[in-house]
Amino acid sequence: MGDILYVLPGDILTPSATLSLTAGTAAAAYPLVNLQDGNPAKPFKATGTSCTIRATFGGAVTLRGVSLGPHNLVGATVAISNNGLLASTPIVIPANREDGLSINPFLQFAADAATQWNIAISGAAANVAIGELYLIVQFRTLELLLGAQEAEAHKTIQHETDYGSKMKYWLGVSQRRVHGTVLMNSSLATFLTLMRSAQGPYKNLLLIMDAAVNDAMPADLVTDERMWSWITPNSELGQIDLDFLEAQRGPAL
Repeated sequence: MGDILYVLPGDILTPSATLSLTAGTAAAAYPLVNLQDGNPAKPFKATGTSCTIRATFGGAVTLRGVSLGPHNLVGATVAISNNGLLASTPIVIPANREDGLSINPFLQFAADAATQWNIAISGAAANVAIGELYLIVQFRTLELLLGAQEAEAHKTIQHETDYGSKMKYWLGVSQRRVHGTVLMNSSLATFLTLMRSAQGPYKNLLLIMDAAVNDAMPADLVTDERMWSWITPNSELGQIDLDFLEAQRGPAL
């Protein structure tokens, strides 16, 4: 298993970019701005199966990676490039999960600076739809004591008859939850930065539970308040519990 990685909201530069299409057309009800609003359940949609999204910055920005939120791009060719040194580089799109929901891909690359970053998509099975675009400045490592606990929920409505028969309806959505404990010693400043950058549960961060697995999860801290405890008096050794809840991604696109 690889490292657990996370990306702070401030490490995601998409909100400060000007987005445009150099190929393709946006559907009127699903504009490009939906890619940078922090809501994975509110997608951008194109009117065709191919498009090229360009993020333009006022000056050169140095990125180290990219991720796409919920999407319908399985089977499509997707690549990132810029007007600097980064030639067209494929973004591998994982197969959908068994429940039909997409897996968010991510790609790390050598740091490169440019004013324009392009995401080229071709050959989608249906008109392109993407929930969020993450242009990433930095990936950070999360060290959890004794690993993490993970849970996954599928929202359903169930009505049970007097005979015990159930009428069941799946709402088409899923959410994951992660719990872990961090040793605080010299890391307190790091995790204060995490909590303050996310402003509690207000802003999404990206959580990658295994750097070797192509699956990036937009997530929130679960509560407004975080509490940490010192194990012994007059000691620098302490611990904090961290709980993350996957940002609701909505039904399959």
